[in-house]
Amino acid sequence: MELCTEKIAMDTVQAVESSLLEQQESNISWITAFTANQDVLEEDMKHINNVSTNTISCDEIALAQRDDTAISK
Repeated sequence: MELCTEKIAMDTVQAVESSLLEQQESNISWITAFTANQDVLEEDMKHINNVSTNTISCDEIALAQRDDTAISK
């Protein structure tokens, strides 16, 4: 049986290692994903208990993007 299915770059392995070490030290900032696709949100809700979600309008996203100096260039 073959154990390896693909080659992974050393920088990828190092990034995973670094992430695991930081997680052990509790230095990880967790980021919550968001979606505008209601079907995806409803599917997720079937599998997650006690979820608190906030909705962001497209206008709010567009305004935030315009105000963000890094992405509004």
